[in-house]
Amino acid sequence: MDMQTTQTEETKNGKVKGTLALTLCAIIWGSSFVAQSVGMDYIGPFTFQCIRSALGFGVLGIFLLVQIFTGKRPVININSFMIRGGLTCGLLLAVASWLQNAAMETISAGKGGFITAFYLILVPIYSIFLKKRVPLKTWFCAILAFVGLYFLSIADTGFGNVGNGDILCFLCAFFFAAHILAVDYYLTEMDGVLLSFLQFGVSAIVSYLPMFLIDKPTRFAIANAGPSLLYSGIVTCGLAYTLQLIGQKYVQPTVATILMSMESVFSLITGMIILHEMPTLNGWIGCAVMFAAVILCELPPYVLWDRMIAGGMNRLAGRLPQTLTDEQFQKNAKLWKRLKREVTDEKGYIEYQKKLYDMDYGRSEKLGKKLFFHGAELTAADNACEVIAVYNAFHALDYDVELPTLIKRFSENGIAFSGKFGTAPKAVRECLESQGLAVRSLTGSRITEKAVTELGQACDTFILMAYNKGHNPFSMIHTMSITKEKTEEGEIYFSLHNSSDEISHYENLYACVKGYNAEASAPLIFMAISKR
Repeated sequence: MDMQTTQTEETKNGKVKGTLALTLCAIIWGSSFVAQSVGMDYIGPFTFQCIRSALGFGVLGIFLLVQIFTGKRPVININSFMIRGGLTCGLLLAVASWLQNAAMETISAGKGGFITAFYLILVPIYSIFLKKRVPLKTWFCAILAFVGLYFLSIADTGFGNVGNGDILCFLCAFFFAAHILAVDYYLTEMDGVLLSFLQFGVSAIVSYLPMFLIDKPTRFAIANAGPSLLYSGIVTCGLAYTLQLIGQKYVQPTVATILMSMESVFSLITGMIILHEMPTLNGWIGCAVMFAAVILCELPPYVLWDRMIAGGMNRLAGRLPQTLTDEQFQKNAKLWKRLKREVTDEKGYIEYQKKLYDMDYGRSEKLGKKLFFHGAELTAADNACEVIAVYNAFHALDYDVELPTLIKRFSENGIAFSGKFGTAPKAVRECLESQGLAVRSLTGSRITEKAVTELGQACDTFILMAYNKGHNPFSMIHTMSITKEKTEEGEIYFSLHNSSDEISHYENLYACVKGYNAEASAPLIFMAISKR
């Protein structure tokens, strides 16, 4: 067995190990809602949080000491930044947990798990206060989550009978979201285990006084809640946190978040098995909608938009009426003789699409005129980037073809949305393959540095389709060609054509793919083209 095979097997084993660890972590966190629900039968929210945090503080303290004595961790020097991190995260955790514990006195474990999961949607929305743009998908997921909350908390009883537990659990999600952002900030300069150790200590301390002033627990009540406290403190705070660290070491962050968000599902399942809490029909609907909102919010944009946009363009691809196609071709053929010199560079590649405003491509009816193109008919300057990319690819491989001929071909078969918004990706591929070319494609998450580099070694010309503004289905998609060039010294570089007013050059192909409007764009489809 060679080294590469061994590394592949280790990667697969690591992913399996990480997935199992995070799944078990989600099961423990989900079942902790049952522990809280049972514990609230005997003690108050401050008592539960104080003792649970103290147990978590003790477990992680022992873990840190063992690491220090075995030489796996240097002696810890606490600084002011660490102290601020412990105080901030500990206070937010304490308040969130107080609210959640109080809520669990009156609502079911499953319901509490799903309402609390709302924090996963609140985290990106909080970015507004950090002056960051919130994706459209997040707003959609937030609305979907509110629909789920309606079915969970309101549909059965009406707006006038929303319980205090529902309100408290909903409020706790806001503090958990703030807690996540605080942890994310302080983890930039301190260790995760240490931060957790400090925050549990702060949480225990700030819960201590309210425990005696408000809850006034007795030894008998604490003893009755003992099993719940031990499970929540040792297993949930200690073991689950360790499993989270193991899992996130091997699993991608997005996948890890989705796996951990399964705690809401396990809270429902464990509540049904242990506490015999059966949701109503509206409760089931609410759980399903909430879970869909959480998963959708955590999925990378390309999982949703890439397939939907590319697939929609292919399915809605049509053709123009033959009379219009012939009319446009006659006009374009005459213009091309003059425009070709203006829009091509010294090597014959089209670089200046914006100068093709006199050439027609597509059609604009009332909808397009009023909403999208300010009353102007569609032109090659608006709409022909895919055709131009195909033209440049053919030119790179020494195929003799004229732009008006390609426009006519795509107008007859493959122009997207019956003449609006460019050309279907499938039609681009079919046009290339019809000339005997081999085309290999990567989409969305598969456009990795390794995959692109491998194709760059095997092929000589490429086509890139990218969103203009992130993974945003409401931004236009621009298509460009990439050619492999050589310097006089024989060094290979890559040129990105028709990306702006000037041609762009890159030392490697992946930098070229990622270089188009680097701060905002995102690759959608990458095609590698070669002669068979």
